[in-house]
Amino acid sequence: MVNSEWLDYSNFTDKSNDYLRNTIIHNLSIKTNESVSYLQSQSNYELSQWSALYHFFKESSIINEQDLLGMTMRDLKSRLIKENNSILKIQSKNYSINELVRLGYEWYLPRAYNNLINPSNGILSQANENSKFKLVVPRTDDYKTRNSVISHLMNSTAETDVSHLQKQSDEILAEWKNLYYFIKLSKVRNSNEISNMTIKSLINTLKVENSKRLNDITINNQINLPISDLISLGKRWYTSSDLDNEIKLLVNEKLYDEMHVVKIVETGESGDRYKYLAVYHISSDPDNNTDTDDHNLQLAGSNNLFDWEHIIEIEDNGHQGDIIKWGNGYLIAYEDDHDHGTNHVAIKYYDSYDHIINENATFERVMPHTIKNSGNRLVEGTPDIRKVTGNSPYDGSILIGFHYFDGVVDRLAMGVYKNDNWKAWKDVTSEYNLRKMNFHHNIGSRKGFMYNGKLLTLQEARRNEKWNSWRIMLGLNGYYTKIHITTPSHISDPENPSVSFANPSIIPIENNQYQYAITLFLPTEGNHPSENNGGMIYLK
Repeated sequence: MVNSEWLDYSNFTDKSNDYLRNTIIHNLSIKTNESVSYLQSQSNYELSQWSALYHFFKESSIINEQDLLGMTMRDLKSRLIKENNSILKIQSKNYSINELVRLGYEWYLPRAYNNLINPSNGILSQANENSKFKLVVPRTDDYKTRNSVISHLMNSTAETDVSHLQKQSDEILAEWKNLYYFIKLSKVRNSNEISNMTIKSLINTLKVENSKRLNDITINNQINLPISDLISLGKRWYTSSDLDNEIKLLVNEKLYDEMHVVKIVETGESGDRYKYLAVYHISSDPDNNTDTDDHNLQLAGSNNLFDWEHIIEIEDNGHQGDIIKWGNGYLIAYEDDHDHGTNHVAIKYYDSYDHIINENATFERVMPHTIKNSGNRLVEGTPDIRKVTGNSPYDGSILIGFHYFDGVVDRLAMGVYKNDNWKAWKDVTSEYNLRKMNFHHNIGSRKGFMYNGKLLTLQEARRNEKWNSWRIMLGLNGYYTKIHITTPSHISDPENPSVSFANPSIIPIENNQYQYAITLFLPTEGNHPSENNGGMIYLK
């Protein structure tokens, strides 16, 4: 029913299955030459297959609507068998309706959306220009920054006098932390050895290593050098991408938080207000001082989409957010993790720009679990806001895509919020089609977007338990085709390019140069060292 649009999704919450069934029967009987009696003899499952078959022909325009009026369901099935056999060079006579339609979209989607997914110049596939990797925001809480560095040094070295550390300037603390990372990553000393060393002994160790490894350097000519210069000498004999990633705090610079799972909205504001807002999440312990795996949802602002400034925290123990503009206000959906291990879909609404940048929500809801599974953990999350009606949550409705955990892997679902009522169901069409495309592990985050009047979906899917198997698919009506994404590493290092992508998002932007902003998350595994382990954005 969502894909057919024969009934507005906002009515799903108060309609029975019998009502939905009769709506399908009525529409198929007046839009084709199929008899009502035959349709009434079909099961709900069979009706959903016939409906998908009809919509494939309507979508692909192989048969015009006038000619469809003269065809029965069996006529449409025979025609699709003929088309699939001719284009895909297969024999599909004995295939189910579901499989016939899936195969139809397999050849139709690349044709219809070639300008989106063409490997050589597609809007979605070409990320090797106008792109930025490892998106970050400077930390604005200076007190928190100082104490996180002090805590890190106390836990990782023999510097245990907190009062001594607190007396140091920000610049000195920054140098000491960078010194720790250099000694650790260059493997001059291991973690156990470093834990028994003071800052003074780390400095002396680096001086000795520099003099041993650099012919023009002695210990004596390093006596008065600041730590930053000692590290610069060290980088003459040891360099790596890991080192550059870990040395986040240089003298006179701020600590940065990595922006993970970035979702952006254009504000339409001007003057001293941000043109773009983004939700993203960070680790609650970005310096890995504890074993926590908690995340906090944040809000950032930008005027150019590449450089971001932190605004405010939206929710602690919240992550995987999505954001849209709704009327004059903003709607955020996110994964609520306050009950650890039993995540929920949650929403917040803000009446205005001023309200959201001050985290003054006028409406909040945490949705109850609705999809049962075979395990003990009830987990629902990674929401994307697919559609809204009305002016706000008070008088409107929200269609949300999300995932649920079935006890083994993540699977897809959808839900509608309306009048303080949440109704959800398993997205069996998308599940069937993605599993048939050999995605056997988690199917999670996604983002719906309008393109040429059609509601398309960017969908992440994982082939197996390995993190390098994440891929992005383009979907229509629950049917998908692959997107082959090209990044700068495909040109600079074609033997070791980035291939693993997750958490997709796309928004149209009003820009003289570009039409779309696309964001992804690149895991460490399966990606080039210069591009991995962080959020990225590219403009098309």
